[in-house]
Amino acid sequence: MLAPEETRNFGEVIQGNLYKESAYAWKGASAFPKDVFCDLDIHHVNNLLRYSFWCSISANYFSEFVYMFIWVWLYFVAVVTCASLFIWLYTTLIPMFRKRYITKALQMMDDNDFDMMSILDTKIEKFCQLLGEDGVMALKLIGASTSEIVVSDVVQSMRNVWSTHQSLQPAQVSTDPSFHAGDIPLVEQ
Repeated sequence: MLAPEETRNFGEVIQGNLYKESAYAWKGASAFPKDVFCDLDIHHVNNLLRYSFWCSISANYFSEFVYMFIWVWLYFVAVVTCASLFIWLYTTLIPMFRKRYITKALQMMDDNDFDMMSILDTKIEKFCQLLGEDGVMALKLIGASTSEIVVSDVVQSMRNVWSTHQSLQPAQVSTDPSFHAGDIPLVEQ
């Protein structure tokens, strides 16, 4: 039967070791025994001599530190991944951050015809509502894969198509529930 202190998992042993003040007081994990009894059988004439002695497995010293480093690294990666997930959800689901992202993408355009002041705040709000969470998430993934300049070009093209469509049929975009992106006419450049 295992002693209660040996039933702990490897992560708990590592955490306990990392929080101790002294590295000499570190507790060894039961998965990596360093000192064991070794049995040796020696055949001598017609006798079988059995010897048991205390031997040290030096490879387990190294293996324990390697696995400890891997465990700490995976723990760190898991914490950073969870934090990144919450940041992405926070910046994608809250409308204020979606609007800020689209506004920055529109401001990056180096277009002499484009005047940021000409776009009203309500138009950007409507454009962000049209894109929704999925559209902004797709734009952020495009930005992460390529660059923000590509995102700026995509947003500018989408805004041009949307503003052209809105000037042709402004009531359909806001009130018709059967409206979908396939109804937007393509603009030749």
